[in-house]
Amino acid sequence: MLAAALGLAAWFVTGNPGVQSSAAFGRWRDRWALTHLAVFYLAGMAWLRYGLGLTPRAWRRVAALHLGALLIVIPAELCAWAELVDFRSMGALRHQRMGITYAQPVEAGGMRWYGTPHLKLSGRALPDLAEEFGLAAVPRAYRFETDSYGLRNVLDETREPEILCLGDSLLVGGLVAIEDTLAARLTGETERACLSVAEVEFGPQEEVLRLESTGISLADKLVLQFVFEGNDLLDSRLWREWAATGKKLDWPESGFMKNILALVHKPVARHTALRGAWFSDSAGAREEIFFMYSGPKVDEQLDELPVIEAVYGSLAQRLEQDGGRYALILIPHKLRVLEDIVEFPAQHELAGGGQGPSGLSPALAAFCLEEGIPYLDLATALQAAAGAGELPFFPKDTHLNEAGLATCAAAVGEWLGEQGLIR
Repeated sequence: MLAAALGLAAWFVTGNPGVQSSAAFGRWRDRWALTHLAVFYLAGMAWLRYGLGLTPRAWRRVAALHLGALLIVIPAELCAWAELVDFRSMGALRHQRMGITYAQPVEAGGMRWYGTPHLKLSGRALPDLAEEFGLAAVPRAYRFETDSYGLRNVLDETREPEILCLGDSLLVGGLVAIEDTLAARLTGETERACLSVAEVEFGPQEEVLRLESTGISLADKLVLQFVFEGNDLLDSRLWREWAATGKKLDWPESGFMKNILALVHKPVARHTALRGAWFSDSAGAREEIFFMYSGPKVDEQLDELPVIEAVYGSLAQRLEQDGGRYALILIPHKLRVLEDIVEFPAQHELAGGGQGPSGLSPALAAFCLEEGIPYLDLATALQAAAGAGELPFFPKDTHLNEAGLATCAAAVGEWLGEQGLIR
């Protein structure tokens, strides 16, 4: 009984202090939840053995209960592993993109999913870092609409696009108004019709496949492929693994036990991420901000670089053959932009500098120089904006906010003119 009481007390007091929670027992890592469940189980079995003194017949019933549980859990996990069912539909780990369910799975075309055409959604969604790390945050209202391609565009479809913008969630901009997305802003900056061809969590290969799926002629088109420094290398690897195995679901995240645990404790990725840095804006107001990616983490994926370079080079050659033009534009991750501008608390894991830069931008610059591909790194423009006191990212999200997207569009528009890429 004492062990059970201690276990119950530990369950209620362990977790992340100060974090809002809608779950029964706070936001934990899975291993903490499993540890406490094991304590409860052992305490309960000890109580049955030494407290109640069960008869052999009663123990056989206990064994039957265990067997029955296994006959439920094992087949359920096998069904999830075989992609026959996704237990995230129980509502624990929502199968969403940027907190907004807008995509539909596909069985052909080499893509894992794509946006639903003519979709109109509205609601509220948490910033991704708040969702990932269990941070207290106010959900943002959104209005999400897609065109006949299933892409998020403000462009009148009767107008032929001149510039095609390939990318991932940085271009989708799910937490900003559709008029503030990068392609919409770039249309205003260049006075050219820009079409966003972007899907959440797509890597370079799927971006090209998504472009092909539209059926748009590339003749006389300018294709801008936006590279996100934070996770494009990883997304490329994940897509290749999916293409090799045919698996679309992320088991065990789609599994039965993982989602039962999530319903109880709302898992959090890591506690150290709860320690934010401070950004001071031009008015002197301070805001706490959080980071997902770092230079060393990006560098861990650099062995994927030849793969994505082959994708970029192939598309550039295709555009040249089809009478179009191609350019590569890098969107830096949040830490590289803000590392020298924010104030880190003492002993913060990211304090001390040197954690922002990765080897991706220099490598892409060298590749593009060799291949004759125009290349732009948007870090300089974003750092200038942040240095002037304008935060270009959402504080508790990995994505650019309205100010950051406007900064990028202005920088890209000016650069396109300087490069002679706008006719």
